[in-house]
Amino acid sequence: MTANWTEIKNQVSAFRNYLKNIALPGGNSIAKKYSFVISANEIEKLLIQKKDGSRLDGIRVYLAADAVNGQIIPTIHVIACKISGKDSNGTDEHYEDYNVPVNDKELNDAIIAGTLPETAEAKPCPPMCSGLNILNS
Repeated sequence: MTANWTEIKNQVSAFRNYLKNIALPGGNSIAKKYSFVISANEIEKLLIQKKDGSRLDGIRVYLAADAVNGQIIPTIHVIACKISGKDSNGTDEHYEDYNVPVNDKELNDAIIAGTLPETAEAKPCPPMCSGLNILNS
């Protein structure tokens, strides 16, 4: 798939402008997260967490939000996925979240048993920003 870099640049710029217009007390711009870096080591940690030595098939990024002084500040959570078959059209692979509890009881049981799946550490920008480029300006 060829990326449409003009569209990517415009979408990232629109998001950055949206965040810039959110007023936080004291100009707390560190709370605003413009992007995230996920290291190769973190991705690998997700893909190799199965106990049988086989690798998982992908990662999923969940969009989430922190409430900072009544403002919604985006964040992300990154987990591993496994292929579970084809999608409803029978054309693309269907990915299921790996070992994520389906309800609160399963969540509590997994917490007690220590069997929750790995999540990747996503480091936000700021402070983990790239150098100046068309996406980070």
